[in-house]
Amino acid sequence: MLKTIFIILSLFFTLAQAKELDKVSLQLKWKYQFQFAGFIVAKEKGFYKDVGLDVNIQEHNSSIDTFKDMQEGKIQFGVSDSALILESIKGTPIVGHPTCISNISICIDE
Repeated sequence: MLKTIFIILSLFFTLAQAKELDKVSLQLKWKYQFQFAGFIVAKEKGFYKDVGLDVNIQEHNSSIDTFKDMQEGKIQFGVSDSALILESIKGTPIVGHPTCISNISICIDE
């Protein structure tokens, strides 16, 4: 009897702690490639789930207008470039989060 009560209580507390994940979409600015590895690895390792997010990572598609889709609520996050500045100048209500930019030096020895 005590064992049954313990199992029921354990199950109850486990279910009480399990929360539904918030579904969000991340629109990449290009196809899957190394520059997006951080996003992809974070999903694979479960880092987004650890903070309550179910992230859908979407590859670039030329028929998608990232800024329009964000305004319409179809996607919540997007990776962009200097086009973000142009959209901001146009008055698009969008928030940008800058990242560190690094250049890869390539040296060709002849």
